Amino acid sequence: MYNFNVRVYGLLINDQQEVLLSDEQEYGHRFIKFPGGGLEHGEGLIDGLKREFMEECNLEVEVLSHFYTTDFYVKSAFNDSQIISVYYLVKSLSPITFAVKTIEYDFDGEGDLLQAFRWVKVSELKVEDVTFPTDRQVVKMMNTPPNPSRGGGFLSAQEKKVSPSGGDLEGVGVAERDLKVIWHPYTQMQTAQPPVPIVRGEGALLFDEDGKSYIDAVSSWWTNIHGHAHPHIAKKVAGQLKELEHVIFAGFTHKPAVELAERLLAILPSNQAKAFYSDNGSTAVEVAIKMCLQYWHNQGQPRTKILAFNNAYHGDTFGAMAVSGRSAFTAAFDSLLFEVEFIDLPTEENIQGLKSQISNLKSQLACFIFEPLVQGSAGMIMYKAEHLEQLMAHCRAEGVLMIDDEVFTGFGRTGKRFACNHVQTQPDIMCFSKGLTGGTMAFGLTTCTQQIYDAFLSNDKMKTLFHGHSYTANPVACAASLASMDLFLDEQTETNIARIVQSHSAFAQRIASHPKVKTVRQTGTIVALEWETGEGTSYFSNLRDRLYHHFLNRGIVLRPLGNVIYILPPYCITDDQLAYIYAEIEKALEEI
Repeated sequence: MYNFNVRVYGLLINDQQEVLLSDEQEYGHRFIKFPGGGLEHGEGLIDGLKREFMEECNLEVEVLSHFYTTDFYVKSAFNDSQIISVYYLVKSLSPITFAVKTIEYDFDGEGDLLQAFRWVKVSELKVEDVTFPTDRQVVKMMNTPPNPSRGGGFLSAQEKKVSPSGGDLEGVGVAERDLKVIWHPYTQMQTAQPPVPIVRGEGALLFDEDGKSYIDAVSSWWTNIHGHAHPHIAKKVAGQLKELEHVIFAGFTHKPAVELAERLLAILPSNQAKAFYSDNGSTAVEVAIKMCLQYWHNQGQPRTKILAFNNAYHGDTFGAMAVSGRSAFTAAFDSLLFEVEFIDLPTEENIQGLKSQISNLKSQLACFIFEPLVQGSAGMIMYKAEHLEQLMAHCRAEGVLMIDDEVFTGFGRTGKRFACNHVQTQPDIMCFSKGLTGGTMAFGLTTCTQQIYDAFLSNDKMKTLFHGHSYTANPVACAASLASMDLFLDEQTETNIARIVQSHSAFAQRIASHPKVKTVRQTGTIVALEWETGEGTSYFSNLRDRLYHHFLNRGIVLRPLGNVIYILPPYCITDDQLAYIYAEIEKALEEI
């Protein structure tokens, strides 16, 4: 749980409207902020601010305009606090005849002590010179047009307006406009920091509107496998847009859809015969579930039970939620989800018991759906291919259909082209999305065997697969996928995957014995470490936000799953970028 409190800061401004900045070694250019609040003294916020300026600097100050921001103050006396920060501009009521209390530090390690403070005109402040996200927001606010009602001071964030057309007005930034109109995924909007506005990408890097770069160490929610703004994909997408942007896919077809199905089926297990297009990973799973349920229905042998793993995640639509493990993600809808038989991940100890469960349920089971080798959203939980193979072989022997959900693990993530390539038994149905378009756009695809397809062929129209999407087989998405396939099948990508696997392995071995590392695990290009908190693994661990903001401030996008940090980079990531990520994680293990 978060603690919530208000923290007040004072930014000292002189008569020339210059603000005092520091050059602190750890953080780069940053405001000197004197924490006010004074709650422990039983005084008001502004009174506390004035008192602290007097105590720290012997300055009597006048309080000017203020700005509201949201801060995640990891070194607060309140552990894991979400803090509403109020920045007040303050000006001394008497001439300043001395430098504000200087901090001296050995900058170059050679004993030369440098003073830390300097005055900079507000109009000359540059956002890129400020490291902390909250401070950067304040720089933008300070550079807005003067507010006449405050006598030429600065605009409060609360007084800014956005034009009806949505364009910039009075210096309002993208992040502020966003918060007025957008509801973000998997985000508690009451407590979240303002989002980072990204304007472009290149390779493994993302760049925000102020020019700061971030290594995309999670491939933008596991989608981007070749790097951002890849010129080959961009060229193919642009060319397709000039020829055909979309056409209804019932009764019509087009070359990109046919070519993509042909090329993908050619590299999948040999029993995969047909491709059905949809919009995203969740819908790819929905299609697979409906195929299995209706397969049995069409044959007059209705089977309605589905077998799935505990802690599974297969998507956010209702069918996909139903076959996902019951968790905080599904809690509000549990009473509406159809019943599913959940089993534990296979191990040497429980494999025979799991086989017995399958045998006992075989006449009722429509299918078995699984994430092969890695349960991503559950916290990068990994299990052995040999145990999955035993389960799959048993399902085949008992006549239970199998859905291999490769939305996350497909296209090289596990070190092979597809996770199912680690086992011998072939699945009946496969689901794809995320890396399918190389992270370019939303797209989904479900493949199946000829046997399943044939069960829908009939003069009876009631045996039709009644499923489709407005944007089924969108030609632009198909073009992006074909371009991504070009890159995926290139020898350089295979080399890059092997390089990442090797680098991850060395990193995992290096940190495995650290006292704060509860476990470290790796499958292919996925490496994850579970941070020891003294508690079990939890998606809601208080450590999650501390770690997220810690790495974001250091130019790395890592999105911990509770107390589990994982690295899942684009295949184009450089050795230097990987080394930087590893080094910052090792530093964090020592500092946090």
